[in-house]
Amino acid sequence: MAAEAMEKMAVLVASGSRVNTLDVNENCALGIACRRGHARCAELLLALSADVNGGRRHENGIAFTPLMAACIWGQPAVVRMLLERGVPTDVTIKGPSQLDGTC
Repeated sequence: MAAEAMEKMAVLVASGSRVNTLDVNENCALGIACRRGHARCAELLLALSADVNGGRRHENGIAFTPLMAACIWGQPAVVRMLLERGVPTDVTIKGPSQLDGTC
């Protein structure tokens, strides 16, 4: 699954797609990859300059960064990869902190 997704992403990016575009629900590709546990896809998006703090804004105004999504949806391999890549852990946004998802 992840290899197929990576191949599709490579084609889309080569065709001019932007990695930080949000979908209709305001999800960024990096956030979706992190939430679903696709570490290799997330690494590719980071290599393509995906916004590490791009977040999904819920109707109540709470935002989740990709790191928070990985924590909340229980994706330890993705969390580890993001931390190893130096993704900031001190982001201040409306709602929970980066570490709240681990509790």
